[in-house]
Amino acid sequence: MSTDVPPVDDSRPLSRFWQPRYWGIWFGVGVLWLNSWLPYRAQMAEGRLLGALVYHLLRSRRRVAAANLALCFPDATPIARQQLLREHFASLGMTVIEHALAWWASDALVRRLVALRGAENLERAMAGGRGVILLSGHFLPFEMCGRLLTTRTPCAAMYRPYANPAFEWAVKRGRMRYAAAMYGREELRGAVRVLRGGGGLWYAPDQDMRGRDTVFAPFFGVPANTITGTSQLARLSGAAVLPFFHRR
Repeated sequence: MSTDVPPVDDSRPLSRFWQPRYWGIWFGVGVLWLNSWLPYRAQMAEGRLLGALVYHLLRSRRRVAAANLALCFPDATPIARQQLLREHFASLGMTVIEHALAWWASDALVRRLVALRGAENLERAMAGGRGVILLSGHFLPFEMCGRLLTTRTPCAAMYRPYANPAFEWAVKRGRMRYAAAMYGREELRGAVRVLRGGGGLWYAPDQDMRGRDTVFAPFFGVPANTITGTSQLARLSGAAVLPFFHRR
């Protein structure tokens, strides 16, 4: 598998990211690392509490989520949608905590916590040397599910780089502990090389980029804007496209 992995410059945090404006990032990463040593049940309880806190503090995000649920589930009762909204934020908090497990836990622990179904479909698609695009969405358990997948089949991934350079370094460094390579959305050539070399590429294009190469497609019966990168990657590389779902 050709991955063309970009080098990670270990000197960058010491030389560029120790200014006071980055201390909050390193504090958060340190807390995540310490959490990775707690029992799993304690970590998830902490995540649910974090989700409840976010639910109450980030009112604008809560309103957006509530509006989306109303659009997607117009026949559900307000009580049912409110319950789903609270469950979403609880899962969101658990997802934050799960980053520590995905980045630092052993493969044995990850296999005990996450089940992988349908891996034979991926292996069958790759058997002839053909690359495979694992088409996904940003379903909340994505970090742990991606980590488990890579214990079975090496995969690269595409992602949207973060604006904060220290946070970008920390997240990419964490994911490079298990991903074969990480490519920003502008690094199309590297992703195509992976696919042409018969590798797997995890790709989640479900965000509204509000730019070029987008299309409106029905989502729960509502037109939603999304990028056309999947078809472009498949056309340029000749890769197969398989859905990759994550479920808590």
